Amino acid sequence: MIQGKQRNLRVFEFEPCEEQELKEYIERNHILLRGFLILLSQDISDSLRDFLQENKLLFMESKLFASLKRNNHHNQQKIQSNTIDANKNENISQQIDANLPKSLFLNRIVRSGEDIQCDGNVVIYGRVNSGAKIYAKGNVQIYGEIDGIIECEGDFMIITKIGQGSVLFGGEFLNPNLFNGDKMVIFKDGKNHIIKEN
Repeated sequence: MIQGKQRNLRVFEFEPCEEQELKEYIERNHILLRGFLILLSQDISDSLRDFLQENKLLFMESKLFASLKRNNHHNQQKIQSNTIDANKNENISQQIDANLPKSLFLNRIVRSGEDIQCDGNVVIYGRVNSGAKIYAKGNVQIYGEIDGIIECEGDFMIITKIGQGSVLFGGEFLNPNLFNGDKMVIFKDGKNHIIKEN
């Protein structure tokens, strides 16, 4: 009998760049990248292929998906134009509310194996267990120890303690030694990250 499990596929796509620069980035972030299919928008040399295989990363050239990407973009444009036409007669406040990203509030432990993805902000009152993954396009606030993987693309984070986990903010991993249990605010200042006790 065939047995299967449903999995979510997360993709990290790299634009063309210098091979050495790509290798350095992957070395710094390989822990996070292990959970992704890596798409490379450039030819994969033998040395890059060996490097990726040594780091046990799943990868392929994104040229193979170029036509799918174009079709998906075209379909999204159709959906957006249909949505705009359908909403012409609704009042402005309803349109604004519909366009705001939703926030996720959890007052519990995030268990191992959970994969939370949110287009808005994430606020968690509880720990994040090892094996849990949280991705937010907005801001992240976690009031508990972090043993899982957190990725934040927002403008700021508020966290207390990083245990065995890893936290990626604005493309850079945060040093767990800087978070000992006190509430800390992390925000971007240009290319730099500022960490302040709150």
